[in-house]
Amino acid sequence: MKKIKRFIDEVVAEMKKVVWPKKHVLWASTWLVIFISLVFGVVLGLFDRLFIFLLGLVF
Repeated sequence: MKKIKRFIDEVVAEMKKVVWPKKHVLWASTWLVIFISLVFGVVLGLFDRLFIFLLGLVF
């Protein structure tokens, strides 16, 4: 029981040290990740289509 209480106390102490991002920073980061993911998805899709086309010419 002492171990559980000590663990919870340490978790609470560490959580008080956390510096959480501001709301606008969080939203900007979220939209940046979504945008970059979409760009990479489109680029990879285009490369896939290109490779399929090139393989179709070869075989």
